[in-house]
Amino acid sequence: MLNRIKRWLTGSAPSEGLQSVKAWAQGRGYQYRDGDESWGFSVEGRRGSRPWRMEYGRPQRNYIEHAELRLRLDLGLPPTLNLMLLSRPLLEQLESTALERFSRGHNGRLELAATEEMRWLALYPKVALHAVSDLRRHFGMVGSSPEAAHHWLHGALGERLEALQGTALAGLPLALMVVRGCLHLRIGLQEPALPALQEALALFLVAAEQAQEVLLDWADDNDGTWLSTTSIAWQGGELHVELPLDLPPPKN
Repeated sequence: MLNRIKRWLTGSAPSEGLQSVKAWAQGRGYQYRDGDESWGFSVEGRRGSRPWRMEYGRPQRNYIEHAELRLRLDLGLPPTLNLMLLSRPLLEQLESTALERFSRGHNGRLELAATEEMRWLALYPKVALHAVSDLRRHFGMVGSSPEAAHHWLHGALGERLEALQGTALAGLPLALMVVRGCLHLRIGLQEPALPALQEALALFLVAAEQAQEVLLDWADDNDGTWLSTTSIAWQGGELHVELPLDLPPPKN
């Protein structure tokens, strides 16, 4: 334990288990690379014709401590469709920080230095998860289109998220986002344990598959509202919209 603490204080992170991660990645036909820092790494694979990338290393967001697992996949989704699902403790943390910054901001505007996630909490409607009761206990969500969010969560992705509490990812800071046509997943993960990486990738790929099924043809209407061009209908779930009135619309 003392050696582990010393590694964090000196700016390095534990590398235990990286050999098993490398063996797992290569065994699945993925491309494994050691990171620039002595303990990080990246794994690359493909979903059909589209490449995805997993990275483990120093966090790129200040709401994640120690180390961060990141996954990214360009799905070619509508570029103005923005959706964000957060683990509930992380959501409450960011809401508290965003509210504090918003109250200090110039003319009631959120500071430009705030992370994208914090700005989204102020800009976008909350997505009601009443129709998926187990989800609302563990997650919160905002997005440019609550209807699109409901379609995305309906089915396999919602079921995977409901089952997450019994996995290695339970209780960890987690952000799943659709932004600028891409799917992103960020998880605060102190050590790159293989079960957590496998569960994160499985969740990510289910989210990608569901997004391609229901979000690829989501069209932006002329008046700025979102209408689905698919035949899938979402039943139940009242939408709750809570937007600061003096904030400008998001620019992409």
